[in-house]
Amino acid sequence: MEYAILLKDYGQGGITAVPVSQCTGENKPDFRRPYTAYEVLTDFFGEDMSLVLGNYLKQEIKTVRKQKGMERAKEARLLSYYYLTTRSKAQQPVNETLVDFMIRGKVEAETEEKDRFVREMDFKVRYILDLRPCEQKCIGPLIFPKEDEDPVSDGEIPANDYLLPILRAEDYETVAHQILRKYYPEYASRLSEGERFVMNGDDLAARMNLDVRDVHFADPATLGQIYYNFGDAELLDSTGRKYTEQISPGTILISIDNCQSPSIRNSTVCHECCHMVLDRTFFLLQMMTGCPYSYYTNRRREARRVYRKNGPVDWMELQCEKLPAYLLMESQSTKELVEAELQRHQGIRSPEVMRGIIDMVSVRNKVSRSMAKYRLIELGYYEAEGIRCFVDGRSIPDHGCSSSWPEGVTYTISAYQATELADEDPEFLHLISGGRYRYVEGHFCLNQEAYVKETWNGIPYLTSYARTHIDECCLGFAAHGRYRSTDFRQGRVARTKTKPVTGQYRPGYTLAAEPGTELYVKENETFRHDSYLWGELFYALPSDFHEAVNEILLKKGITQEALAERLGVERRTLTKYLSQDSPTLAHVVGICVALQLPFFISEKLIELSGNAFQRKPLHHQYREFLFQAEKLTVSRCEDILAERGWPPLFDSPDQGEMKGAIRSIS
Repeated sequence: MEYAILLKDYGQGGITAVPVSQCTGENKPDFRRPYTAYEVLTDFFGEDMSLVLGNYLKQEIKTVRKQKGMERAKEARLLSYYYLTTRSKAQQPVNETLVDFMIRGKVEAETEEKDRFVREMDFKVRYILDLRPCEQKCIGPLIFPKEDEDPVSDGEIPANDYLLPILRAEDYETVAHQILRKYYPEYASRLSEGERFVMNGDDLAARMNLDVRDVHFADPATLGQIYYNFGDAELLDSTGRKYTEQISPGTILISIDNCQSPSIRNSTVCHECCHMVLDRTFFLLQMMTGCPYSYYTNRRREARRVYRKNGPVDWMELQCEKLPAYLLMESQSTKELVEAELQRHQGIRSPEVMRGIIDMVSVRNKVSRSMAKYRLIELGYYEAEGIRCFVDGRSIPDHGCSSSWPEGVTYTISAYQATELADEDPEFLHLISGGRYRYVEGHFCLNQEAYVKETWNGIPYLTSYARTHIDECCLGFAAHGRYRSTDFRQGRVARTKTKPVTGQYRPGYTLAAEPGTELYVKENETFRHDSYLWGELFYALPSDFHEAVNEILLKKGITQEALAERLGVERRTLTKYLSQDSPTLAHVVGICVALQLPFFISEKLIELSGNAFQRKPLHHQYREFLFQAEKLTVSRCEDILAERGWPPLFDSPDQGEMKGAIRSIS
């Protein structure tokens, strides 16, 4: 057994000799999964916690007796134990990484009188890891009977079970400035002298002694790779022929094909540098299993990321997607630039002004417009939320508030996200099903002429007034997790003037005016207009499904022949279908899309047909169709269903003669 002499105080109180262990090689690591520090310790270094704690109870009985409930113990032995958690902190030296494993044990004690009793005890088992690839040693254990205080001090970032940093929202700014102080010691003095500080990825990589190379990857989806150890890269030469090259540690490879614009390349290089800063310890830990981890491939183009709460790879990607913005757009310098531009526009934060500022920051700092947009939001310029929004795969017009944009609020929600929220929250579903709000350009807008108009072919759009008074006419949502998929929290809407607006769904107006005032009259007028367009029909719909469909056909001036053509079926087939007692949910959804009905009318028809949505993926897709019904065609819906391997709306086995070619609505 090898021992190390600890001259430094790691909590042991003096010079101590402790065992040193290395990977036993008995277990082979699974390349498909990462390992926690505790798994590395027990599965690959052979540390036996039962033996470790058992020896401690025998040798340190005086210390054990100081614990509550153990005062009378003469002897103690371990009956069982289980692992609780790992406690550590980020950014420790790789040759001296302290990790505490919290273990709860069931201990049997014997008194002087030979009485026996059982107690639970918590142990802190501390190890010092030397993660350097040439060493890979585990020094310890140092055992403490109870965790009296958190080992992470104020201002230090904790690490999780995989030795990855746990960054809260407020930590990103701190970590970014720590990196700047380390690699750009001159930046603080430059800012204090009134200079604006701009950093670029290549310069940061050079200061970190990282080599950046532009290559053609064999995998066309890869944007970048960073190497922590020697490893092979699959590349393409100038003729497109594949070859393998060994890459040295500390190398960043950037895709020439996927990083053609300066902004994408700059942010990708910075992204890789962030991986080296934040995640190096994780990869060195994995190497201690005997697995030759050498590089990490990330930022895969055209791949939808789904971040799980505890997935280490997803955790890494989330943090390294977010941190570059804090480095490439340093807070003080960026704020000074924005404030100067706003002053030039007399402080007006209109959509046009905010779009110009986003573009200016993007060009000056060599970042994408989307990165510039979200950085401005985090710096307190919430009006940027309404600029350059993409909903359901398309760009929507810029929009702004009539006054200051509320913090943490977005008025934009995709049909998919709205469907998820409607599935989870009956209050929200009830709110949008009453006919007062219409889904237009990614917003739930008041269904009034002042805010919503239609093109010649019936497609709704927001008026210019609505786009500059979005807070007056559209529901607002509390948005969270901007660098992942946005999460729209559940909540309730305030409905009376005596109840403050504390919910997550904010209506575009509140009943706050006093009777007799001009504003009071305007509010009353708003409510009188809520029946605009479909409202009157909604309340007058017959209670019979088939009669209701005929009433809608009459209202819209559409014949049954035209409806049959839109559905891709024969007229006689449609007539036969409409006479059935129990129409299927798929058929009703198809009719609603063919008639391009507002969502609340579609909900009513489904109710009249005797159907109801259930919490399953296919019905989730149906509801999304209904949100987009005024822009979709039946044929487009059929294509989407076919792509996902789901049955078509009008071609299931029990529909017999309803089969037919699906044609687009012109």
